[in-house]
Amino acid sequence: VANALAATKLIDVASTGAHALVLVCPFCNVMYEGQQKKIVKAAGLDLKVPVVYYPQILGLALGLSSEQLGFKLNRVKPAGLLKIVEG
Repeated sequence: VANALAATKLIDVASTGAHALVLVCPFCNVMYEGQQKKIVKAAGLDLKVPVVYYPQILGLALGLSSEQLGFKLNRVKPAGLLKIVEG
């Protein structure tokens, strides 16, 4: 049930053209990023929705680099988001 609900949310986020799904909840990160590959495979989807923590976005807004903020550790790389923010 949890994976089905997460799949619905990932589909909705991807359909909007969003560059990332921003979270503050560690368990949500486990579901939306950690389980994303399993969720999209089970649903027969081809999605790669980057999932980032709010403090990472805040850090970018404050001028910190993606390297300082640990973006390389994200499973689905937010390349589109970083391109917009960092140029």
